[in-house]
Amino acid sequence: MPTAPSQTRRSHHHRFRALEFRKYSLDERTQVRVTEYLHKSGLKIDCEQLLEFCKKSIEGREKAKFIFTGAVSDILAQLASLGESFNIHNFDMSFLDIKWLLRERNCNKAHILDNLISNRKQHRADLWVKLPSTILSLRSLHLHEECAVRPNFVTKKCICGDVVTEQNLFASSLEGKIIVVESADPGWDWLFSNNIGALVTCYGGANSHMAIRAAELSLPAAIGVGEVKFKLFASSRTLQIDALSQMITKMR
Repeated sequence: MPTAPSQTRRSHHHRFRALEFRKYSLDERTQVRVTEYLHKSGLKIDCEQLLEFCKKSIEGREKAKFIFTGAVSDILAQLASLGESFNIHNFDMSFLDIKWLLRERNCNKAHILDNLISNRKQHRADLWVKLPSTILSLRSLHLHEECAVRPNFVTKKCICGDVVTEQNLFASSLEGKIIVVESADPGWDWLFSNNIGALVTCYGGANSHMAIRAAELSLPAAIGVGEVKFKLFASSRTLQIDALSQMITKMR
């Protein structure tokens, strides 16, 4: 069985700290050109100061994400414990309105079940609403076109493996598998502790959390394949990801 998020947070953090990274550097000519451009733009800093600022900004952002996801993980663990005390499955507890829970003074199983049933009905209704990836105007809410996008590939590796989607993450071993999930947010950090083979996401960019993590681990990934291709990949049994050629092929 895959290792759950709350069980791996601490060891996963140390794993990243133990990685060795090649120091990024620019040649002298490029540094001079960057500094000149910065000065022309009215910024009184040089290339080295800019890179240091970028480095500290990214480190600060990732640390904030790690702290935030740690708190979220603890909250989810407490909600799971609450559900277990009432013999309610984790999947059903995922429909619980946490704001309602914080307001509810007389929390009992009957009240929780009422909230879950109501929210689950609303969720089924919400699934009929299809919104575009980017809302440009009010018209986008009524009519939009789904377009293919160019994914952000990580590494130059090529890998072929069986697909595991979000619905089956806890049903089997994830080792060596190609994980296909919608988002590229920090909530999926725990996947890296399960020795996965590659990662494919529907949304996300080159600077998204999962893209950075995949680069740190030299893990083949295609971040932000778009909704059209995501549907195809999620319905596949086996995929081949060729990050060097920037191609994803459905094998079966």
